Amino acid sequence: MERRFFIFAVAFVASGCAFGTNRVRLPATAAVPIPDRGASMAVRVKDARPEVAGAQVGFKRNGYGAKTGSVELDHDEALADVLKRDLVAILRERGYRAQDAQAGSEASDLLVDAEIVNFVIDVKQGFWSGAVEGIAVVRLTILDAPNRRQVLSDIARADYTKSGIQFVSEDDHQDVAENLYRRLLDNIRTAVPDGRAPLQGAAP
Repeated sequence: MERRFFIFAVAFVASGCAFGTNRVRLPATAAVPIPDRGASMAVRVKDARPEVAGAQVGFKRNGYGAKTGSVELDHDEALADVLKRDLVAILRERGYRAQDAQAGSEASDLLVDAEIVNFVIDVKQGFWSGAVEGIAVVRLTILDAPNRRQVLSDIARADYTKSGIQFVSEDDHQDVAENLYRRLLDNIRTAVPDGRAPLQGAAP
């Protein structure tokens, strides 16, 4: 039994998967041209995650559960910047003339505040096998820009787990990151009302 555990431990360390940084890429959302009609919308995204920030989206752990590495977005792109770009595309899909709040020079009809409450990928390592778990929570608030009256508040959540993994690899982190982010964007699409109909509480 001791020999078997020793072989397992050596193989785990030799794999090198528990150390350093793994880079992951989030699935791209196609750019959408700004609609000719619809309410104008300024989009802001804030990263309020408690454990990670910026480009980091997760942790790597050894067999004892100790953090030994990081999972980060490729090219060190901040998660808030990625989500803001994709959120603008989703809002345009839904019929809004949405753009980055920092890029807009004119006053907007609506203001969208998206707060990333959580987006983290973590390893749950058992004795013989483990899992990679991802959880995402984004709080969405839409305000009537002229009077700052709240017209919509919702929370989009997503999770994804890949289990039965003997040695967690970069491919496993990539798989979880892709599926977690795809589910999150799908739930955001569901949360955002159709922009071709007037939002209740918004100024006419």
